[in-house]
Amino acid sequence: MNARTLFRPVAAALLAAGCLAAHAGPVDALSWTVANTDGGNGVATIAPDRLTLVSADFTGSPDQAFVPTLLTATVALAAGTTISFDWAYTTADDGGSNNDVFGWLLDGQFQALSAGDSFDPQSGRFSLVLDHDAVFGLAMNSVDGWGGSATAVVTDFAAVPEPATLPLAAAALGGLLLAGKRRRG
Repeated sequence: MNARTLFRPVAAALLAAGCLAAHAGPVDALSWTVANTDGGNGVATIAPDRLTLVSADFTGSPDQAFVPTLLTATVALAAGTTISFDWAYTTADDGGSNNDVFGWLLDGQFQALSAGDSFDPQSGRFSLVLDHDAVFGLAMNSVDGWGGSATAVVTDFAAVPEPATLPLAAAALGGLLLAGKRRRG
């Protein structure tokens, strides 16, 4: 058995086990869970190259208005994963960015990315290394559900596992290749 014949099934097994897995491709390849709290009507759209969140807005339904809601898109990730993405935020809310806040979640705890007191578009780059297995998420917090919605677009999303797992996986692969070589020789 040559090294190439041995490498393919071993590499496939390591990828399946997650030892070499890294997510730097399509956003929709991850298993996102989307939810709205308190009857919110926010919308999350997950496409291969972007994740879009549009906050709740009940302007045409006064009986639903002024109820805070939270739109979330979450995914479980392993400790040591480096998360990074670009984001762009715009608001059409008559109260500006104070009323529809875009941010991120870690195990359910919300942290704002968009700044308050603004009607201007906002954008930035985000990066975080997880120090434990966690549920990471993106969220749109609509504090009033009235007067228009805001939109956040996330692009270039990457979730890359801890680099320390790659040398371990390479060592395992090297050992298997050496074992195959000994069998032949």
